[in-house]
Amino acid sequence: MRKIESFSPNESVMRMNINTMNNLRLLVLNGKSSLLEDVQRILPGEDVFTFETATASDAIRVMNENPIDIVIIEVEESARQCQQFFRSLSSKHTDVGILILDRNDGLKHLPIDRGTRGEVTRLSYPFSWDDVRKSIENMDAYVNLQNRLRQLNENFQQFSQEIVKKNGLQIVGNSKAIQSIASQILLVSKAQDTSVMITGESGTGKELVARGIHTLSARGNQHFHAVNCSAIPESLFESEFFGYRKGAFTGAIEKSTGWFEIADKGTLFLDEITELPMPMQSKFLRVLDDKVVQKIGSHEEITVNLRIISASNQDLDKLQDETILRKDLYHRLNAFHIHVPPLRERKEDIPVLLDYFICQVSKKLNQRPKPVSEKVLEKLMSYSFPGNVRELRNMIECAVIVCQEPKLKLNHFCFDSETKAELLSVPPQDKNFNLADLERHIILEALNKTRFVKTKTAALLNISRQSLDRKIIKLGIRV
Repeated sequence: MRKIESFSPNESVMRMNINTMNNLRLLVLNGKSSLLEDVQRILPGEDVFTFETATASDAIRVMNENPIDIVIIEVEESARQCQQFFRSLSSKHTDVGILILDRNDGLKHLPIDRGTRGEVTRLSYPFSWDDVRKSIENMDAYVNLQNRLRQLNENFQQFSQEIVKKNGLQIVGNSKAIQSIASQILLVSKAQDTSVMITGESGTGKELVARGIHTLSARGNQHFHAVNCSAIPESLFESEFFGYRKGAFTGAIEKSTGWFEIADKGTLFLDEITELPMPMQSKFLRVLDDKVVQKIGSHEEITVNLRIISASNQDLDKLQDETILRKDLYHRLNAFHIHVPPLRERKEDIPVLLDYFICQVSKKLNQRPKPVSEKVLEKLMSYSFPGNVRELRNMIECAVIVCQEPKLKLNHFCFDSETKAELLSVPPQDKNFNLADLERHIILEALNKTRFVKTKTAALLNISRQSLDRKIIKLGIRV
């Protein structure tokens, strides 16, 4: 049985030094009847810490000095006491739940929405004490939910500060999905040997999540090596990952260090893990299980200590298809799973990302950030973003480059083929808008149209894949 403890206002600070953070803390603001005794009667055997005050000013003082979950107010002959209490509430108490017991409908015409996140419930006479108990239980559940959300937000803020401080990276957004991802990153970063699988559509920021895990982990000062498995010819997989000794095959004129060795003591990030050939998958299992590698042409075993983080734009059901990924390898790589939802499912992040990318691009171009018209934001919020955050970033980059006006307007953003054609036909008016800027703009548009598949982009531009890669590097395009 758990015990009810009652504190008077004068002793509340001293007594609440005990560990009551996991218990329900009630403040009773009395009318004329013995409300405290009734509350204690309907909550037998519960860990409830109650405070009792007679005036609104005393109630506010207790709330300022102690963490209170729920305030119970009894209104008998007038609403003056309650009105005074509401007026005295500050932003400090936004999550406190309030239960009003109105015996004479004194609050019938008083709006009880106090503009805060805390729940406000009013029970009018005749009410049963069972109704009061259920209301307290419901509000307690609501308070617990708010506390969890607050902790999630604190984790996100801690994560953001730490990752920016350590690596200059930043995960931008204020949606619950982003905050949940930040919380998961903080958790798994502490388990430095745990393999992580990150899923999500192309352009959602899977590599940024992987870098966040690495940066906040004990391996943060070591090497983070990212490999795009879809960009490696099948014949080169083994030599790239394991390395080779001098003379191992024709053309091996000197020894080569493989990616497993390069990432030793650090993190190896494998993007598009489903592109890993089946013969290589069994060899990966040995590295994951035994932490040893053998160079091609050598019998020497080299011990490696690294974390593997994998990513795929496939969903988990497809990843478990043995024709794509061996089931034993899948389970080994998926010790901890993080899913990054597409931008269309977290549109509340769009305004934040819009401001962030405008400032980022403007700083790179040595320009002052320009304001955005309301129509732009309306259009962005209704757009599906098939290319996700990457598409939004490149869209904003194009708009900032093209815009020669004081404000970013709808015609500066590329949402469809008509807009793109119109935008590309606009002659440059500024002497700083040079050929390189136009070339960069066209390549970005082609990448957006092909959803950043470089082979298709090169074909669309009628150039070779190698030429496209060189232009991307030369123009500083992030893909």
